[in-house]
Amino acid sequence: MRWVVCLWLPYTTAETTSKTLEDVHATAQRVLRTASPAPETSSYSEVLASETYWGQLLTPTKAPSPIFSRLTAAIFRHFDTASAGGLQPSEFCALMFACGFSPEDFPPLQVSTNESSSPPDLHELDAWLANWYQSFPLDHRMATREFPPPPPVEPVDGRIRMRDEFLHALTYPQAPVVPNGLPVLSRLGLEQYFMYLLLNDPVNFSTRLNQLLGALPRLTDPETSRPFEIQLIPRACFPLIPDPEEQEKKRIVDRQQYEAHRRMLEDKMQAERDALMAISMGMRLAGGGWFTDKYGNREYREGL
Repeated sequence: MRWVVCLWLPYTTAETTSKTLEDVHATAQRVLRTASPAPETSSYSEVLASETYWGQLLTPTKAPSPIFSRLTAAIFRHFDTASAGGLQPSEFCALMFACGFSPEDFPPLQVSTNESSSPPDLHELDAWLANWYQSFPLDHRMATREFPPPPPVEPVDGRIRMRDEFLHALTYPQAPVVPNGLPVLSRLGLEQYFMYLLLNDPVNFSTRLNQLLGALPRLTDPETSRPFEIQLIPRACFPLIPDPEEQEKKRIVDRQQYEAHRRMLEDKMQAERDALMAISMGMRLAGGGWFTDKYGNREYREGL
């Protein structure tokens, strides 16, 4: 359930206008504390203890708080199943799925959750994610996706027949190789993504992050080597509203990406038109016949 908090500010008098911004912020935090979707068994003291433990996830300098950085590192370590220092596309997609994203929200899930996805499908997923990482940008490196070799051809009566080799090649076509086409997200890249969500959509991020934490076992704090004492993070620990400066940056980037995409589509359509005109002209020249030039003069040309 998403909670919507409305702050009603009454008519101000000379006395009420002396209320400081700190007082208003404190009032807002109390309202958020009351509206936080905590379990029914949680008391006010438990919620207050949670807020004290986690504190504000965002510092005044718009940096992640120390405990938020450690939590991000713990989440990264959980999904880095191979301890390779980077999240493969399948691992990052597993994280997004645990956050509650659907294939409609995050298209790569359509491929990552399908066990029968073909190598071309996986390469398309890699290309989508690489462009997505670059659009923020998020720190990542590029690697080459490797596919397991197909099973060997089963011999018949102690020998491998030519038709068996042919059927085997049809059943297990050679997987294409795309050098440096596999995006691998770093721990810094994951922190950058979380910070982007924290600054631009704190309400949605509080829901997503708590859903993620609720789906995982108790994570270990890398600083203390002990589990984090409290699993869920109250809404009051997140920013009250999106950051205006970040929202303006996002609008500028979105506008630039829209213009770049529009120009790319226009160039693609023009290239297709030019190709069709060239093909049409070539076919007409090959067939010969009567032609009209740009001045309206008609002439007959022999075919090729």
